[in-house]
Amino acid sequence: MKGFFLFCALYITLSSALNPGISIALLQNTVDGIKRAFYYYLKTQLLTQPINDINTNGYTLTNIRILEFTEDPDDFAMNLGDKKFDVDADNFGFRASMNAMKPNTFNEPMQVVGNDCEIKFNLVPNWDQNALKLSYSVTDVVVSLDGLQATATNPVIEGTANNLLDNNDFVDNLQNNMAASIQTSLTNALNTYATNFPNSVPIPYAPLALSTKMTNAPFIESDYMAMFFDGTVFTPSQGEKVLPIPGPVQLPQVHPSDDRSAQMFVSDYVFNSALYETWTHNGIEFVMTDDMLPAQSSLRLTTDSMNTIFPGLVDKYGTGKKMAVDCMDLGGSPPTMQSTNGQLVGTVSGFCDLYVIETPRWKRALTVAGTMVSAGAISIVNGQPLYTIETINFSNVDVPETTLPPLDNSAVQTGLNNGVASWLPYSKPVPLVLLPQDQIVNPGVRHHDGYTEVLYDIAFPDFSATGTLDTSKYLGFLGYQ
Repeated sequence: MKGFFLFCALYITLSSALNPGISIALLQNTVDGIKRAFYYYLKTQLLTQPINDINTNGYTLTNIRILEFTEDPDDFAMNLGDKKFDVDADNFGFRASMNAMKPNTFNEPMQVVGNDCEIKFNLVPNWDQNALKLSYSVTDVVVSLDGLQATATNPVIEGTANNLLDNNDFVDNLQNNMAASIQTSLTNALNTYATNFPNSVPIPYAPLALSTKMTNAPFIESDYMAMFFDGTVFTPSQGEKVLPIPGPVQLPQVHPSDDRSAQMFVSDYVFNSALYETWTHNGIEFVMTDDMLPAQSSLRLTTDSMNTIFPGLVDKYGTGKKMAVDCMDLGGSPPTMQSTNGQLVGTVSGFCDLYVIETPRWKRALTVAGTMVSAGAISIVNGQPLYTIETINFSNVDVPETTLPPLDNSAVQTGLNNGVASWLPYSKPVPLVLLPQDQIVNPGVRHHDGYTEVLYDIAFPDFSATGTLDTSKYLGFLGYQ
């Protein structure tokens, strides 16, 4: 039976078009927040990169470096364009140092100061479909230097320094060389990050990983950009492979009606690949005792706690007794999750025995067998996803000696919800959420047919207050971290 299921699912998967499992849309207001991070990143590049020597009018200028770069970040613009980012640093000031040398005459340090200057360029993503690799190029760089003044430490060449500014050839060369330096250094720096973008991230509490490989070129329009990721969950020790389950549905690039900063669309395929990998490695089969539960869990494997779900356990077996649960898979098909009608519906087949731990042997209290179907919804609590069960049904419950009352599905629902909620504050961060929890604002989750939408605003910190930039958090929108 299992072999027939695998064959059918593999046929469906291989005969369907490859769609990304996860797509992320960022609106212009997100870029407006990220631009402050990018501003400080650009500023760092300008302050660390040397500029090519200039030969003009009998003089050679060497060791040209930007010492200072000043601008109000609010005057720094970064806008989504047609397949590119338009970047404009307007009304900035700078101070550069250099050595002015004239053969057989002098070699003296001097400085050039500019005011009301401007830098413009385009940041263009380049996609290699064969290698599924993203790179970036900085194009159309224009540097306009206005209000230039030159000073020299040696009074003898003070006049020479100012005369250089009257030379259009010198000004043009300085602008062009600064533009070339920006183009080269920024392109190289961005592509270093792009090359090191991880192909997968580990999943907490499981020997699994989530594939973060990009599957398609980023899509950039005038009001949003979309990125596309594989999203397959796999076992790292075995590597990635084609899974015999239905592939992802076609995900939207953006929901125009949603005005929050970020939208993430997660196909049911992502959940089901995780469940399939767990199922194939017997992860559905386990024995659990109370000692294995988190200490903070409100749901315990004791007769007192389980009595809230299965009334009558205390009356039959006494209070304060430790219990254990032994679950096994019936072998027919893996568990599944399906987004539909505003809910996320989970289905799992198998059976679980609930035992009272007594000496010399465990005593079976009841067996839940057949298929369990739960319908619920995911919400975001303190930056973490919480699945709340709204309905739950079991196809069969067997109670030995028939001394317990019938199973109350609503009691099971309440008990499981309370238990999971009590674990949440102690859980680890979830992959793909690249921001600290306190910067995820106004989150929401919506279940559509075949995929789940996660949307939220981003509260960016005041980068100018720290003077530093953690590119691992704030440049991920470019396709790296």
